[in-house]
Amino acid sequence: MQKKNILWIKTTDHTLQFWPKKSSEINLTQSSKPEEIKLRWKNKIKIPKPLKRDFLKQRGIIEAAITEHAKGFYQNRDNESFTFVTVSYKGSATIEHNGKKYNLSPKTIMIAPLGSSFTIKNRTKWDFFWLHLKSNFWKAYIGKELRIIKNSQYFEDIKNTVDSYVRNIFTSNRNEQILNSLAETLTLILKTELAKQYRNPIEKNILEHFKNLQSNAKLSIQTNKFAKKLKTSPYEINKISKSLVGKSFAKAQLDICLDIAINALQNGMNVRQASEIGGFPDQYTFSKIFKREKHISPSLY
Repeated sequence: MQKKNILWIKTTDHTLQFWPKKSSEINLTQSSKPEEIKLRWKNKIKIPKPLKRDFLKQRGIIEAAITEHAKGFYQNRDNESFTFVTVSYKGSATIEHNGKKYNLSPKTIMIAPLGSSFTIKNRTKWDFFWLHLKSNFWKAYIGKELRIIKNSQYFEDIKNTVDSYVRNIFTSNRNEQILNSLAETLTLILKTELAKQYRNPIEKNILEHFKNLQSNAKLSIQTNKFAKKLKTSPYEINKISKSLVGKSFAKAQLDICLDIAINALQNGMNVRQASEIGGFPDQYTFSKIFKREKHISPSLY
């Protein structure tokens, strides 16, 4: 590639990367790119203002962005210390790994665990969402080999959640509660997608339930009933739930339902409406739980 066509070159002990000049990027997190690059190409590399709490990093997402690469992008990675994930939006690229080539076409997810060696090239424009994952946070979902998931079942959910996160983080009056909820949603969707190849079907069912609950809070179910449905014990359900999301099954459900209700309140609904859309049995119960968990009355939220 001629140097005049290159936006920037990244060279480290683990990465060689060439960016075409017509490439651009919108970051969901603070970027690790050199400061001179961020300043020089600020019209092409959009970075949000820092948050008081980095909701994505709290969930093991070190860095994330939507990137549009013009023809001629090249990347070679070898033995990185993080897991690299791409979700292809438009166009395509080719990844070469262990002598085999794979096409990263739309709705394809690529998961490269830490230590992977691969090369990515594109012959056409390629738009994609990418993440650097802290491997010890995500080790239960990643595996040890590079994987390609074609025709992702949750592609639209991932894209819509990422787009919502971008819209919110770049607004002047961004709402941290909404961003936290979106970060949690994105994490659950990704874990659900990656969990499709789990050996343990209970893990897959728990994550699937949490994802469905975010769309319909009325799907909330008692732990013992859910355990009976999966022909296992409540102890096993809680043990697996804690390993997946760091919370008991009941607490994870409650937090999802509260997030739904809070979102309703922030969109102008009254307490009664918020309690109903959050799946709570009545306004009194909702207010009591809300005060206990959030230390404020929902009418003042």
